[in-house]
Amino acid sequence: MNPLAIGNSQAKGQLHLDWPDGREQRLEHAELRRQCPCSQCRAFRLRGLVVQVDPRIRVVAVNAQGYGVQLVFSDGHERGIYPWAYLAGLNTDCGSGLAREDVGTSSISLTDTPLSRASPLSQGCA
Repeated sequence: MNPLAIGNSQAKGQLHLDWPDGREQRLEHAELRRQCPCSQCRAFRLRGLVVQVDPRIRVVAVNAQGYGVQLVFSDGHERGIYPWAYLAGLNTDCGSGLAREDVGTSSISLTDTPLSRASPLSQGCA
């Protein structure tokens, strides 16, 4: 199932998807970066690690790939292609930060700022 519309708000740090079933999904840029489906990021998660991402990270480009989208992040990471089914299935119900409504809109320079690193993965929703 493909979304009917996609919006990317750098000010809010959210990707907005409108699905054919009427569902609206807002996904936080930082959480999308943590959940990147590329082989390197998946390998981190399989080893029990998670990429720690600066909350100021932004999606700077959204490139359609037919079955999903390639997201390009402000830290230079651009390897992940996010299939539509993967995006639709991201859990927004356990406080993961994927679908937050109250997001600040301050503008911060990201140059010379380390935006990600690996750390132990927290287990499930508490």
